[in-house]
Amino acid sequence: MKRLSLQNVALLSALAFGGCDVESKPLPEGKKDYAGTWAGQDMKLVIEPGGRVDYARGSTTVQAPIQKFEGDDFTVGAFGLSTTFDVEEAPHLADDGTWQMKVDGVDLVRIDAEMLLQKAVEQAEQQG
Repeated sequence: MKRLSLQNVALLSALAFGGCDVESKPLPEGKKDYAGTWAGQDMKLVIEPGGRVDYARGSTTVQAPIQKFEGDDFTVGAFGLSTTFDVEEAPHLADDGTWQMKVDGVDLVRIDAEMLLQKAVEQAEQQG
């Protein structure tokens, strides 16, 4: 992700929390696998099917709509401020059955409720 200045990050966050509703567009066909809650070392990335992003890494947070995709990368922003997320590995189903992707050098795993439910059922079957 391109580094935003602290002022820009603060402004994007304030706009998101302040109720300024910036219109977002649903994820395009071919990018639906990006939707979900993704977690990795010191990073959480939520991509809504409606095209909004909620990102936290360390003390940096961004809440804004996706403006565009370029290849696998995507740009989020509002009011002339934007940042691009470098997607090194697009979302894919790994051999262990988890959805994974790599963003800005961080390996992420999708931790959606459906996946958590499936793991709980598998654990119950193994114990039973």
